[in-house]
Amino acid sequence: MKQVKLNFKEFLFALVKLTRPINSFMIGLATIIGMQISDSNWFNLKFLTNLGYVSGVTVTILAFFAAFLASSFSMVFNDYIDYKVDIINSPHKPIPAGKISREAALLYAILLALVSSLLSFIISYISFL
Repeated sequence: MKQVKLNFKEFLFALVKLTRPINSFMIGLATIIGMQISDSNWFNLKFLTNLGYVSGVTVTILAFFAAFLASSFSMVFNDYIDYKVDIINSPHKPIPAGKISREAALLYAILLALVSSLLSFIISYISFL
């Protein structure tokens, strides 16, 4: 697999493409819908988090991004694991196309998982688990 030289903007675009942002957005949206189903008054409530009491809107924003980043992690990690299959079936993806190295993708996946875990921990211990 030949590495392609990219400028910073192209590299960032390749990182975003790895996360499949539309899929990750849908997971974040499903989190908001789940909050709405569980209590339609969530935006008026105060939630006890590991940072103290915060508004329902704040918890929702944290939960949205925790879910978004967890989904993004799974997309990037999947591409990291399946790169041999993607060389044949999806050569246009960033890793098989040589736009992102496997090592950079793995580091990016770890970063996404850590930030998602941190946001989940901020919400609550249960959310983190």
